[in-house]
Amino acid sequence: MVGIHTGLWLNGPQTFWTLVLVQIWASWPFIYLLALSGLQSVDHEVHEASALDGALWWNKLRYVIFPYLKGPLSLAFLIGMLHHINNFTLPYVLFGVPAPSDVEVLPILTYVTSFQSFRFGLSAAMAFISLVLIAIPLFVYLRAVKLDDAESPGAKK
Repeated sequence: MVGIHTGLWLNGPQTFWTLVLVQIWASWPFIYLLALSGLQSVDHEVHEASALDGALWWNKLRYVIFPYLKGPLSLAFLIGMLHHINNFTLPYVLFGVPAPSDVEVLPILTYVTSFQSFRFGLSAAMAFISLVLIAIPLFVYLRAVKLDDAESPGAKK
């Protein structure tokens, strides 16, 4: 109708980039809200002090604003990565089963191995590998939250 051939996006050489684009589109609101909360946490006095010191906009952005955004953005990317590593729904809805070879992600492969090939032992091993892939960034996240909690002023010692 409009001149966009859907087969080129969902069943051609661009399928991997279609999945990446849709994953970014799906996680963008969460990353945006955490970045906005980081920007709102920048103290007004810090802006005034950098203006009084004569900081240029690039130095102000690099040394004043980015340090406030480091925590919320790293949290957003870590949680987004945890969400999208084991995302079954999005590739399944976009491409169906069997998915094109470019987008055979681990959850789709586990599903196909288990419920179409009936190789339950292999699919259980694939699910365990998926669990390990999720557990590694999860432990990093939990350790960061634990360290942040220990550094707070009201923490028990």
